[in-house]
Amino acid sequence: MTKINFQGSIEDVKKQIEQAIATYELLGNQTSVKFETWFEKWETGFLTATENRALGNYQLTGENAWRADAGKRPRFRQWENDDGIITGEYWRDRDNDATSLILSGTPEMLIDQIIQIEHRPNSGGKAAESEFTGGGEVKRKGRPQLYIYFEEDEEDIEPGYDPIRSRISMRLMDKTDTSLSRADLNQYTTKIQNIFGTGGGKIWKRGKDMASYTDWENGYQLQLLVRSKTDGEELIKQFLSIQNVSFAKKKYFYKENQDVINAYPTNPGSEIVLGKEIKKARYRPIAEIRFQAAWISLASIRKPVYLVDQSGENKIFSD
Repeated sequence: MTKINFQGSIEDVKKQIEQAIATYELLGNQTSVKFETWFEKWETGFLTATENRALGNYQLTGENAWRADAGKRPRFRQWENDDGIITGEYWRDRDNDATSLILSGTPEMLIDQIIQIEHRPNSGGKAAESEFTGGGEVKRKGRPQLYIYFEEDEEDIEPGYDPIRSRISMRLMDKTDTSLSRADLNQYTTKIQNIFGTGGGKIWKRGKDMASYTDWENGYQLQLLVRSKTDGEELIKQFLSIQNVSFAKKKYFYKENQDVINAYPTNPGSEIVLGKEIKKARYRPIAEIRFQAAWISLASIRKPVYLVDQSGENKIFSD
């Protein structure tokens, strides 16, 4: 059973409950939702959902009719749909180009995110300044960002291709540029070395399946290519352990393609470009990539602050 938390004033809670009920009635117990169809209804105000509308706050007609002003309706611009994981830019008010959010996830996740954006307490329309979690607003702007970098070993690189690389990031939600201390950096360095740096560097067995984990309150929105559901969970837990965050199964999603051989062929072949044979790009290539480096990015400093660098090419932070 899904548990939903509501916060705010009595009026805020009332609106959130009404919207949650409406969403449940529209989606029911479906496990697969077509996001485009849902969003067309969302931006116009669910015009076909007429039962009991006159009794609530989201009426179809009248002076305060919901979505009556077409210029103020929400807008979503999709960037990609990667095997069911949709990524794009969302505006609560299409007339206000300056306020938008990047959203990413399955259709069900996007719907939940959008509804929370619309009804979070005291949002004030300031979508561009913050991101959110259920029932409240969580500031992410200005929080330090930690990066963990993996790269394929030179001897494993397929001839004719660049090395496979992955860069994972997370926000340090309990820190700011000014509150982050040298002691904090030393602590992160020790944890990362213990988790990823031993034995020559942790090997991430990249695959063709998508493991995703969203916990914005703690600074995580992970999307990892893995070979099994168990591998994905184990890797996510390691990233969470950097900040001592507990793993929650309800935030973990796993997606595998039903025709992976044709969707993401291991050898896509080649093509002739300007008289030369060129290998076609690979999508989701299988590879073993090794932990190489970790650094923190601060808004007030241009250069990254390196905590670990296995290559020795970058200067490491020290006391």
